[in-house]
Amino acid sequence: MITGGHGHAAEVIHNWLTSESDRPARRWGVRLLAAGFLTASLGACTSPPLLNLGLGLGVAGGVLARVPAHRLPGFFIALSLALWMLVCSLVNHSATTHFVYPGWAYTWPSLYVFAFAAADLRLRRSALLLLFVGGISAVLVGALQFFIGLDMSRAPLRISADGEHHAQAVGWFSHHIRFGIAMAQMAVVALAADSCGWGWRWRMLPAIFGIIGVALSSSRGALTALAGGIAVALVARGGRWIAIGIGGAVVVIGLGIIVSLIVQPDRSAQALQGQDVRWQVWRTTLMIIQDHPWFGVGPGGFDRAYTDIIAAGRSTIIDPWALSPGNAHNQFLSLASYYGIPGVALYVAWLIAVARDLWRSRAAPGVWPLACGTITVMLIGGLTEDLANYSTSRHGLFLMLGIACGLAADGFRQRRAQPLPHQGHRDSPS
Repeated sequence: MITGGHGHAAEVIHNWLTSESDRPARRWGVRLLAAGFLTASLGACTSPPLLNLGLGLGVAGGVLARVPAHRLPGFFIALSLALWMLVCSLVNHSATTHFVYPGWAYTWPSLYVFAFAAADLRLRRSALLLLFVGGISAVLVGALQFFIGLDMSRAPLRISADGEHHAQAVGWFSHHIRFGIAMAQMAVVALAADSCGWGWRWRMLPAIFGIIGVALSSSRGALTALAGGIAVALVARGGRWIAIGIGGAVVVIGLGIIVSLIVQPDRSAQALQGQDVRWQVWRTTLMIIQDHPWFGVGPGGFDRAYTDIIAAGRSTIIDPWALSPGNAHNQFLSLASYYGIPGVALYVAWLIAVARDLWRSRAAPGVWPLACGTITVMLIGGLTEDLANYSTSRHGLFLMLGIACGLAADGFRQRRAQPLPHQGHRDSPS
């Protein structure tokens, strides 16, 4: 009897890895899968194009190697959500220009192919090394942007003494929120990813750099996401880690509030008083959802619908910024306004399906803390930002959950290799 439970994903990945096949296509597919996994890991904290390249290589490799991705939890729910996005885009006449923009529409397969690559310890170790190196380099660049000056017109470094000082940093990205969420994800995976070939002492370095990166980004959403992700990841370990996780979250939030009050005193004071300008945006977005509950307004129709509600006098906007926010600044409200209530329902159903399966594999070291931490970063960060439709943050979530599935499969393999309790070495009959 195998001690400890296991999820369906762990067994599916293990069975595929142990299946015998001498097909040349499978060998090439495995190589492409590994190359895509490593490329995406490097791009997670440095470059959206690298993430997309890694995804393309991984999907091509998965097709050649015939990975049974469709048997992993939540696959058909994720596919249904992508198809529903297309339907809503067609209904709202925005498919040709806006369907590819939302992160979910094309990034979701990365979880279902990289999970098979992440089951290999050597690949996991190399992938995390690339992710950490990329993340640390982003923080170093971000520090120069913060203290010397940030000039968005001077890509790729965006460093200039003539730019904005002591305000925010973007690292290798084009927006401070994307940078902050990527750094929060790196910090959480560094603290949570046991059995990845790196001891906790080595993983403390990228964890510290990730926390510094979030502070440099000056993103309050990334800060709360980081605190929540760290707390939940450590609490998921159980035992003494519960107190450590809660205490660490309090410290991170306290330091973040101090930094925010220094860098953005007016906006931070409004947030602490419960007067954040986003309340005006959320109230107006709820009216859009009320008017278009089934198919939403499509990813290209938000600005028009938002402006129409204000022009009709149905919503009072006090802050000028809230007159044209660009999106709902909440991933759940954004999904509902773009793709109706069914879009949000499918998103929540997918999260539950994946989390439920990884919960069954919680006996494998690192699986449950990693899954809880990375999901929490996206859920909390998405309360004030449209992370569900940012390809970078969505790529990161799928990559981390793919690693969690790979950890689960590796743990399943190790438990299968253990002798049964009643078995032992017996003397041969004479």
